[in-house]
Amino acid sequence: MALTETAVAIDGSGAPALEATLRTTALNGAEDSPVTNIRLVVKNSSGVSYAFVSGLVTFYDSAGVRCGKGYTKADALAVGEAFETDTPGIRFAVPRQPGE
Repeated sequence: MALTETAVAIDGSGAPALEATLRTTALNGAEDSPVTNIRLVVKNSSGVSYAFVSGLVTFYDSAGVRCGKGYTKADALAVGEAFETDTPGIRFAVPRQPGE
């Protein structure tokens, strides 16, 4: 999906559980100067409160090549509640294509 769209995580029954929206818009990372922190908003779109939420955030370029991944977490997330967080340690860099 495009970086401007909302990503949806589903629960074990296939129902939407979490929604994530990217806050960082400057993703001009390269192999020699990667973006090292990305902000996003995560919302509990399920009907269940969570005591702990964690997950891997992964980005792919238009060719399907992974260009960044990071980990995010939060304690206690009520139904309908959202939190803004970052992905510490992420290294977002668009890989060079052959011939570049």
